[in-house]
Amino acid sequence: MKDVADAGKGFALKDATALGRYVYHGQVDEYIACFRKEVPKLQAVDLYAVPKAEKCPEKLGAKAAAPEFPDLTGHRVDTSLVDALVAGYRPDRVKVFKADDPETQVTAPEPLAKWRVCTQRPAAGTEFDRSADVRLYVAEACP
Repeated sequence: MKDVADAGKGFALKDATALGRYVYHGQVDEYIACFRKEVPKLQAVDLYAVPKAEKCPEKLGAKAAAPEFPDLTGHRVDTSLVDALVAGYRPDRVKVFKADDPETQVTAPEPLAKWRVCTQRPAAGTEFDRSADVRLYVAEACP
């Protein structure tokens, strides 16, 4: 991916599998580029990738086993948000709530960076579902 950026070309990151996962541009080092398609009119490249823990599919858009959602319980909010994005969930589907007031969404998690995830949905081990919402319930100290 670095070679494309170094060449001055624009690029888009997309899932190389049929799972339709979000590919988080903020952590490109967490992915392996499997395929590329040049977009000459735009001087750009579409890169199709998978997380580093996976193998590239044999062909673009191939079926792949759905990965399991990670266990974020006890982890810091900031790293948990990144982990949810790298797991393939779109940013608009990842929400943070206060553990002691589960209806109160936290829209600016920056001051909560040292807070921890107390509970999560989906549960750890749940198969990836791109239509699912991720809800992280956080506190300074979990009850």
